[in-house]
Amino acid sequence: MTQSQSKIPFHDLTFYDDLPKLRDVEARLKAFLKTTRERVQPIEIEAGRMADEDRLYSYDMRRIKIRSVRYLERLHSSTGMYDLAEENRVCLTPLKGGLGLLALGVCVHFGG
Repeated sequence: MTQSQSKIPFHDLTFYDDLPKLRDVEARLKAFLKTTRERVQPIEIEAGRMADEDRLYSYDMRRIKIRSVRYLERLHSSTGMYDLAEENRVCLTPLKGGLGLLALGVCVHFGG
């Protein structure tokens, strides 16, 4: 018997191969905010009136932390596996892309 290339979608789950880590999301948001402020205030930076630590304030860091957590929560919940334990998620990984179909070589009819 040969295996067909056809697949049956078995679930309504989304598999993300590489979900970002919290620190990576925070670093990306910090870098974005820092470069945005550098573009908006280049004169103050060049004159030395704005130091590197002045570009990110403590309230900015709190907002970045909150937004990063919310983003990751929404990303995880969009997979459909948010409520499952890690070992159960691993068990579902072979179903990624659907179940393969097998082609039957011989068709046998029983009865009348």
